[in-house]
Amino acid sequence: MQKQKPSEENIIDLSKSSSAGEQVSDTRPVKTHRKRNVILLILGGFFFVLIVSLVAGYFGYQAALEVRKAQQASQIAQETYKQFQLGLEDEANGRYETAQRRYESILEMDPGFPGIQEKLAEVGVKIAQAKTPTVAPSPTPNPLRTRVVKKSCTIKFSN
Repeated sequence: MQKQKPSEENIIDLSKSSSAGEQVSDTRPVKTHRKRNVILLILGGFFFVLIVSLVAGYFGYQAALEVRKAQQASQIAQETYKQFQLGLEDEANGRYETAQRRYESILEMDPGFPGIQEKLAEVGVKIAQAKTPTVAPSPTPNPLRTRVVKKSCTIKFSN
């Protein structure tokens, strides 16, 4: 669409007054600050996208942390179960110190592991029983069979 040039008939002289002494108003279109509005709109859109991205990034990060915690808990559960089974084998084979170390590591990884306190106490008792020395019976001396042997010794010194 082409702009039409105003003809001289359509041009109003603002300096002229009307017959009633009133000023004639300007009929030209008012210029808006179109460039400023466009810049504000672009900046507003940019900040909106930035804020939405930050919020989405935060919630995504939190979700990833939850997934990582769940995986870590699963790995700990698998490792404690494996150590518990190995501890039972060690205990059955008489390796009480090894079983005790395994049970203690389970207790450090997962203090709420079912039955670990009881198994640790059982192994502690078995270790104490195994380490308690039993006195070997010694033969009692029979006074009738005992002979006293006296030997005389002569020591010679030479000069």
